[in-house]
Amino acid sequence: MPAYNLTKSFHPKAKGWLGYVVEIGGSMVYVCGDTDDTPEARSVSCDIICVPIGGTFTCDAKSAAELVNAISPKAAIPTHYGKYVGSTADADVFESAVSKGIEVVRKIEF
Repeated sequence: MPAYNLTKSFHPKAKGWLGYVVEIGGSMVYVCGDTDDTPEARSVSCDIICVPIGGTFTCDAKSAAELVNAISPKAAIPTHYGKYVGSTADADVFESAVSKGIEVVRKIEF
């Protein structure tokens, strides 16, 4: 799947960078890559999404939650935050904005 920024210059669409949808154990997993909430990302059907929430180079916590809510997977794993960009506060914002019924699984620990 295309991975790019809509208004930032870090990941222009013209570069052709990607995220991936893979099947693991019968579940479809979407690893978004460094992207914003794009029309292509919203077209994905998946069980699990690994979505960036850091905001500087990718979508921020709120727009990442909007993407997750649009796709409506079973689980969402926030990524791309904590060391260089974003913080645990971003993970809190993301989790509170994700629709009930979608499990948020934090894999990054501080």
